[in-house]
Amino acid sequence: MKFFQYSGSCHLDKVLKAAHPSISLVVLLLVTALILPSFGSAETRKEYYPNGNLKSEMNIVNDKMEGLEKNYTENGQLWLEKNYINGKAEGLAKYYYDNGQLRIEINYKNDKQEGLQKDYFMNGNLQYEANYKNGKREGE
Repeated sequence: MKFFQYSGSCHLDKVLKAAHPSISLVVLLLVTALILPSFGSAETRKEYYPNGNLKSEMNIVNDKMEGLEKNYTENGQLWLEKNYINGKAEGLAKYYYDNGQLRIEINYKNDKQEGLQKDYFMNGNLQYEANYKNGKREGE
């Protein structure tokens, strides 16, 4: 069976015409099955306040949060940044005062607080620190 003629370049149409029709269909179905699911299951969701300002934005992959979530106050000020992996909080989350100043830093591992949490006064000075292990405050 001859699939293509070499004439300096390979032309896909010659390959497909020379191939058995069922082989072409199988190749097309395999390519579609492998490529399309990775595109079809991801989306960016945005919610808005009645005044039109952005309330939140997050990435959803396979019905689970993935990547950075951002939440805003009704006047448009960022008040939360939190990272997700496979639907679970992971890494550093930051909460902000209405003036934009950092309010709280919390570390997450597998959706539970893990490591140091820092709380700040509105002027930026450190107010409080606590260490967490597997979602529980150490020393309690």
